Amino acid sequence: MKDRISECEKMPDPDDDPACWTEFMKKNPRRWNELVNMIMFHESCCDSSGVKILAHAVDLVMCSHCDATFPSKKACGSHARAKHGVRCDQRYYADGSATCLVCATSFSSRLRVLAHLCRKNSACWAAVCSSKRPFRRLTDSKVAELDAIDAAARLAAQREGRSTPLALRQRRRANGNFAGRAILG
Repeated sequence: MKDRISECEKMPDPDDDPACWTEFMKKNPRRWNELVNMIMFHESCCDSSGVKILAHAVDLVMCSHCDATFPSKKACGSHARAKHGVRCDQRYYADGSATCLVCATSFSSRLRVLAHLCRKNSACWAAVCSSKRPFRRLTDSKVAELDAIDAAARLAAQREGRSTPLALRQRRRANGNFAGRAILG
């Protein structure tokens, strides 16, 4: 570990001064666990010496709000939402009309517009971010009001045993054509 982690390079060799390492582990248990988890050991039945071979250190993503590290951006994002209350910027561009500002597709609810904008590789969200065409950003108070409505809809759906509210109608593209699967009812 001493050869792979720059933080440990400053410390003496564990064989020469084990007390220094023990003190570091006791004073910084969380950081010690993070350092240990960054290293993967592989043991092979073909390895006659039985020596553990050090593999590459995993690239970790660090939280921008605290010193926590995560194995992926997704895990870091989940942490930021749960621990720091971070919310997506798309909320400021989805008004109560349930229509995408970019492609003018009409959805059954604002939650569906948010899902559309938050989709991985969303062309509509990319268009909003590119600022080639200015899009009106909602005020904090309006977003809070719309978020409260969305939270109530989510809660009602959860009480009915669903994770999200049902779409009451199909989405309709700007040209008037329906998009997606038909809603049976």
